[in-house]
Amino acid sequence: MSPSRWLCVHGRAFIAAALLGMLVSTQAQSAGFAAAASPSRFELQAGPGEVLSRTLELQHIGPEGTEYVIRSADWGLTEEKGLEFFDALQPGSCRPWLRLERRSVRLEPRVRRKLRFEVHVPADAPVGECRLAILVENYEQRAIPLIKDSPIQLPLTGRLGVIVYIAVGGAQPRMSLVTVAMGEENGERVPMVTVRNDGNAHGRLEGALRGTDADGRSVFFPVSTLPVLPGQTRRLPLLPAENLTTKKKPVLRYPVTLSGRLDWDNGGFDIEAQLP
Repeated sequence: MSPSRWLCVHGRAFIAAALLGMLVSTQAQSAGFAAAASPSRFELQAGPGEVLSRTLELQHIGPEGTEYVIRSADWGLTEEKGLEFFDALQPGSCRPWLRLERRSVRLEPRVRRKLRFEVHVPADAPVGECRLAILVENYEQRAIPLIKDSPIQLPLTGRLGVIVYIAVGGAQPRMSLVTVAMGEENGERVPMVTVRNDGNAHGRLEGALRGTDADGRSVFFPVSTLPVLPGQTRRLPLLPAENLTTKKKPVLRYPVTLSGRLDWDNGGFDIEAQLP
């Protein structure tokens, strides 16, 4: 089995967890905030006029029961890989399609609660991707109203976000490989692949390249599964690992020769490269 296929079968959870930490925490803990949500994201498909119904499971992992507010937001992915939320409706927002079962919920310690939501896709919805976030926010007891029409009048102290993607009318990514070159990730030089998405839905790369450094050491290079949104060109790091089950970081001596295949939803890229 190739390294890329092995990773897709056995290492998907590890890569997804790493990505999740880069984007938005689904288990956030701070003063008075200790909530978890499952699943971490929804990737759905729908046709115009269709109604989707799904369930989000919430859990409070703190020592005392806490009240949470549930609401939606638009979001964007910055060039620095940060996730930015927007309270105001953004151009083309599909948040009006969302129906939440409730706007607030009290969670007791270690008790799981289900939150149902629906997405009502308009009959005249164009082909494309709807993207929104369901926010779970915690408020401390103060007499300051923050959310209109909410019985909870408390200031924000923490939040987690669950990202929802809906491909409408068969929307799909169309990924192309731009370059394979060295780049910088958290102050460290690492191999990177640059890809462009000319489709109308987000795409992700999956898999790992096999590398050999100047001393003949064999190393794996799993690719970041950071989403590439429609119209984006994004650099994705290939972070070296001694194997695909542990996160132990090897010490390499460049140049490094890379080979293998990185897959995306509707295709993949065969890569052979030597990086200084």
